[in-house]
Amino acid sequence: MNEEQEEKKVQIKLERHLWPDEKEEMKKKKQQKKKIFFFGFLVVLAISGSLFLGIYIGQNSIGQTYTDTENAAFSRFKAIYQTLLNKWYFINEIDDPETTLIDRAIDGMIGTDYDPHTDYMTAEEVESFAEGIDMGFSGIGIQYNIVEDQIVVEKVYREAPADLAGLQSGDIITEVNHESVAGWDSERLVSEVKGENGTIVNITYLRQNQEYNIDITRGTVENSVYGEIIDNNIGYLQISQFSSAAPTEVAKYLAYFKDDNVTKLIIDLRDDGGGYLNSLLGVASLFLDKDDPILIQDYTDGTSETSYATGGNYTNFTDIIILGNENSASASEAFIGCMRDNGKAIFVGVTTYGKSTVQVPVYFSDGSALKYSAAMWLTPNGNVINNVGLAPDVTVELHPVLNMPIITMDENEYYEYDQVNDNVMIAQNCLDFLGYLVDRADGYFDVSTKEAIILFQADYNVEQTGKLDSTTASLLCTEVMRSWSLYPDKYDTQKAKAVELLNE
Repeated sequence: MNEEQEEKKVQIKLERHLWPDEKEEMKKKKQQKKKIFFFGFLVVLAISGSLFLGIYIGQNSIGQTYTDTENAAFSRFKAIYQTLLNKWYFINEIDDPETTLIDRAIDGMIGTDYDPHTDYMTAEEVESFAEGIDMGFSGIGIQYNIVEDQIVVEKVYREAPADLAGLQSGDIITEVNHESVAGWDSERLVSEVKGENGTIVNITYLRQNQEYNIDITRGTVENSVYGEIIDNNIGYLQISQFSSAAPTEVAKYLAYFKDDNVTKLIIDLRDDGGGYLNSLLGVASLFLDKDDPILIQDYTDGTSETSYATGGNYTNFTDIIILGNENSASASEAFIGCMRDNGKAIFVGVTTYGKSTVQVPVYFSDGSALKYSAAMWLTPNGNVINNVGLAPDVTVELHPVLNMPIITMDENEYYEYDQVNDNVMIAQNCLDFLGYLVDRADGYFDVSTKEAIILFQADYNVEQTGKLDSTTASLLCTEVMRSWSLYPDKYDTQKAKAVELLNE
């Protein structure tokens, strides 16, 4: 994106000294800036929350009231607090200084390298955190993507309002409330389709070049689980998060599979960052036999506790394959571990994230909470995977471009033969993904890269310069996303391997 050029002025700049804590805060803010990646670019009509990597034990009790012990450490803390509050020159620049100073002190106390998952959250962060795990929203229950200005329905969640109204995957939405969606972006579409429960949205769509029009009554949608029947009557179940509703949602899809005599199942836990412990136990119990171990929790006092399955209702599956990747964490890792240790499934993909701590919250009267790690969990066979992850039984990697950031270039920026740059590396991977021959993918702009770009530019009616300019880069990224969206069976090597194994 181009930055506006400012008129140069002659100034004598007075710079304020940055203390170590301020420098650290600036560093944290820089690290929090996120890149947009190719993989997982689909949009859900939902109110999205943050993804929490963890197994989390929810509680509703208000936190205890603690009394300060008057010792040297607390005396020093109080002296510093009172000095800053009453004498610090910059105190008037801070909104609600008392709360801010206390919050920063708490952040410093728990912000250690020992445990990145222990955290203090404000009331607003607690609410956002809970929404991020549960993922529910009010709407119609579809996932879609925008391909060449067409809004294509990618998924319809089972028994969601859109499903009950007859909308299907592959349908192309052309109008919302009798207004053309031509030129709409995701923000506009979401704002028009979302609404309060019980209200109606009118959708016009194309299916096999036939136009249809339906009224959909908005309702509560649970979107942490999705399922469908794919090749050769194989069930496909995707769990995005172990939300509070996940056991019920999983059971709903499993009943659907059972009614259709599905005996082979793929469980997709890629990018599932975890969720609630009770949800993990509930989902695992749908598959495991009664009293099969699910996980072991080790506590700081040396004691341990094993959780057992209550007995599965869905023993109709003869073969189960679980897909996981580097973003499959905690609860999803525990699920993989218990299914594999109990001989119920094999794991296909790449090594998982590696988080095996259990978080417990302590709530306070102002709505804030301390979320702290209270236990370390182990798989039923006693394996600790913290900072290590679970290695797959069958290793299959996706094309590397799907884990690379989208190219961002200024309008007049370009790269050509004999230059080296990370954007060139991403472009080389895009070209390889799309089937154009390149000899290397390390960022060095060689002859094969130039020739591949010329062929790509010719295919897309762009001036054949052989240079990687902003137009060519944008087209490359767009085509990768479009191809991944429209032809997942062609590019999803992990899912394809699972299907292959189940068909053997």
